[in-house]
Amino acid sequence: MLGSIGATLLLGIPGTVLIAAIPPKVNPKEVPNPTLLSDQYYYNGYRHQAHKRKVGKAAIGGGIALAAFVAILASTTSTQ
Repeated sequence: MLGSIGATLLLGIPGTVLIAAIPPKVNPKEVPNPTLLSDQYYYNGYRHQAHKRKVGKAAIGGGIALAAFVAILASTTSTQ
């Protein structure tokens, strides 16, 4: 999530989209039962769920960064 916040602040919305578009790597040490990774259906399902979680976290991080950017912009351009 912190990566997508930084990417959004530096690159804008395309930074968040770029992070979300790249699927995560499956690390056997992080899988609850690594022996199941040999089953292609389990592997594909695990990877799909991991990608969905990554997209969700990237969206949250992008939203936080966008809200922060709008708040900063509003505070600097306030009219008196």
